[in-house]
Order: sequence, then C-alpha cells, then structure tokens
Amino acid sequence: MSAAPSVHAVAASAARRAGPGRGPTAARVLRSGAVLAFGAAALAFTLGVVNQSLATVSLAGLFAGLAFIGQDVARIRRGGLSPATFYALGFAATSLGNVAAFMNEDGPRRATYFLYSVESQLMLATMLSLAGGVIPILAFRAVLREPAIRMWADMLPTVIGRVRDRQLVFGAVALTLLSFASRLVPAPAALGTVSFFYLQIPLFATFVLARAGAQRRVPYAMPAALVIALLEAARAVLQSYLRIEIVAPLFAFATGALIGARSTRPLRSIWFIPIYVAGAAFIIGFGAFGEARTQTSGGVERISAVYARTEPAPEAAPASQQTLLSRLTSFNQLSQVGRVVEEDGFLGGETLEYLAYAFVPRALWPEKPLIAKGSWFAVRIGLAYRRADGRYSNSVNMTIPGELYLNFGWFGVVAGCSIFGGLLAALWTRTRFWTDPTNVPGGAFGFYLLSLGVGLGADLQIIVTVIAMYLIFLAVGAGLRTVAGVRERAPGKTGPLRRHAA
Repeated sequence: MSAAPSVHAVAASAARRAGPGRGPTAARVLRSGAVLAFGAAALAFTLGVVNQSLATVSLAGLFAGLAFIGQDVARIRRGGLSPATFYALGFAATSLGNVAAFMNEDGPRRATYFLYSVESQLMLATMLSLAGGVIPILAFRAVLREPAIRMWADMLPTVIGRVRDRQLVFGAVALTLLSFASRLVPAPAALGTVSFFYLQIPLFATFVLARAGAQRRVPYAMPAALVIALLEAARAVLQSYLRIEIVAPLFAFATGALIGARSTRPLRSIWFIPIYVAGAAFIIGFGAFGEARTQTSGGVERISAVYARTEPAPEAAPASQQTLLSRLTSFNQLSQVGRVVEEDGFLGGETLEYLAYAFVPRALWPEKPLIAKGSWFAVRIGLAYRRADGRYSNSVNMTIPGELYLNFGWFGVVAGCSIFGGLLAALWTRTRFWTDPTNVPGGAFGFYLLSLGVGLGADLQIIVTVIAMYLIFLAVGAGLRTVAGVRERAPGKTGPLRRHAA
C-alpha cells in the first residue's frame, strides 16, 4: 500500500527547489505588508464608521482582503494557497469596485455604478459586504488550524483517484473533446448537477494539465492546457451568455500554472502571452460584449457587434455602460435586501425552503421545482417579470450575506457565513490538494473550490451545488481506483497488487 507523501516532505521538497537565498525574503516582505494592511483596514473601518463614509468603510474591506492574500502568498511554497485565498481576492476586488463607486457617487460616472441601489440602505449594504468577506475566511482558517474542529472534517470521505503522468494528457484531452461534443446535444434536465459537471470538464482539464506541466514537467501538458483554455474561451465568446465563462478557462490555466510552480515564475513564461492578450481583450470589450449578447444570438454576428462598438454610446442604458470594475460592486443588490427587510421584515428562512428537496435527484422527481431564488429576488425588487412559458426575464443574486440577513438578520449573517467558511474548509481537507499532486479528481475538485471564491455574487443555493459536486467527485475517484485495481489484476501481471491509499 502506497501512502501519500506527508505535507512536511512536500514542503521540504518545495524549499529545496526554491534554492538558497530565494523565497524567504519575499515571504517576510509579504508578511510585514499583511500586518500593515490589517492595521490600515482597522483604521479605515474606524474612520469610516465614525464619519459615516461609505468609501472609507469599503476601503477597509480592500485592505483586509489584501492582508489575507499577503499572508497566504507568503506561504505559497508550503501550500499556503487555499479557497480562502481566492475568496479574499474576490473580496478585495468587490471592495475595490465599491470604493470606486462611492468615490464617483456625485460624479459624471454615477450611472455606471448606481444601477438600482437604495440610498438609505447603502451603509447597511457596505457593512454586509464587509462581514460577508471577512467572516468566512476566519471560519475557514479556524477549521484548518484548530484540531478540535478539524477532527470533524477528517470524518468525511476523501476525494482520491491517481492517474499516471503518461496517461494524464491523453485522458484529459479525450474527456475535453467528449465535453465539447456533448454541447451539441442539449443536456437532459434530469441530470441536474451531473450536466454541470461534465460541462466544466474543459476547465478541470485545463487546470490539471497546467499544474502538471509546471510542477512535474509532464510532456505536452502545458501546450495541451493552453489550447483547451483558448478553445473553451472562444466557444464562450461565440455561444455563452455569461461573461464569466469567457475568462474562466484563462483563470484555470493561470491558477494551475502558478500553483504547480508554487511561485510567480510562470507569469514570465511564453505560455502566458496568449493569456495576457485574451485577458486584455476581455477587459476592453467587457461593456461591448454585455450589449452584444442581448442583441445577437451568438456566433460571428456577436463578434462583429463587439468589434463595431468597443465604447458605450452616450445614449446607452446604464447597464450597457458597465465596466469590469463597476460590475464587481455589491451594494446595489445588498441595498435592495435592506429595502425588502424594511418593508416585509425578516423572512425567517422563506427563501431556503428548497433545502427540503434540493438533494432529491430530478431523475426521480421530474417535476421538482426549479431552484431560482435569484429570479424571485429580481421580481421582488422590480427588475424582472415572469414570461408566458414560466421562465423569468432576469436574475439578481442576493449574495450569501444578503440572503442570510434577509432571512435571519445579523445573527444569521455571522452564523451562516461561519458555517459556509467552515464547510469550504472541511471539503478542502478532503482533496489532499498539496500533499498528493497525482490525485487528479482531488486536484480538480480543489480547483472547483478555489474558483468559488473569486465570484462573491452567489447566494446560498451554491451550497447545494458544492455538496453535489463533492459527491460526484467522490464517485469519480472511486471509479478511477476501481479501474486501476482491475488493470493491475490483468493476466500476465506479476508481483504484489498495488492499492492506492485512500
């Protein structure tokens, strides 16, 4: 039986690769910078509350997010990066968007940021955004560091299934082609999260290959990862409605390469040139694509529409004038949450009734109600309507702290955000992400958890998807272990049977 290498062995190996005189100085600078950033966050929060300055309170969130990131990046060679790191990145980005908005509150670009905000609820919205960013990160760290809490996480099954390096590239490319082909046929609604899983295979393949190429120099892994990422991004440009799907494969490639190298070295490699070009095009054309997706059905016509208008027309609606920075803001929907509570009171769990049936497979219950609380919220605040076919014209995510506050007030925000952060930490421990790099399903599930943190716009129904994805990855890992066991029992093989550690 082969056991996975210990975290100490992996850390020692990484330190040897770093070489003498490299790494520790940068780590000390990052740790010192994190301490200063935490101090700046505390000062900004105090001044913001005293002066009732929305921009200053939001600035506290930006400093806090950067401080969390700095602490984790300082430990990158020892496996310091985690979903909490990327959650802090999303938190910092959201706070930056809020700062920019409040600094333009009385300026000519106000309409770009303030789309449907409620003026009287902006301070509440800013405080909810701050709590929703800080509390899950603290809870995540508590689960990893406190043995009394960690033992509960260790009771969960581990996602594990190893793939040999010589089989990795062929298997990843084959599964990606299968995923691309499956998009030609509409996925059965009864498959639910399973459909979502196989549609995400190009992202999982990109991450796993980029990590293997940067970490273990697996032949052809890096170019295969880059090609898959660019093809998936191109497909999203032509077919997807959500803009996040365009940049997601670029994120998967960059994250895989950086985590595999455990340093920023890949950022200077030739492999990142297409990523930089595609990323710049995404930022420049963000607003234009947002308008083109509503005016065209997709394909080349969409590209032509984006190319024809890279700058918003003066008479364009505020939503079409949005930039990437303005899209990061959270106060519009959070201030609407405050308005709904002011008018209706706390809902006491009314938006969470789907938890009673969410895990019943749609194959067993074809008429299971669609979980679309974002659509309900959009209708409630007057930004959507129900079409004749029963579908909704729009969806607005309440965000996790927003939905918790809408139902249970500040107690719900503190308790719910703590549970959410703890759940992510518990599942993260089940991936063996840093101690077992050949564990492909564990690494892919780890990437899924990492990617959750970047987008803070989700509401509580994301928890259902996360748990369902965990169960799917457990099944995938079990399948890989079964296939490996059968292969090793094939006729003509001699020697002891090798079992993968679980």
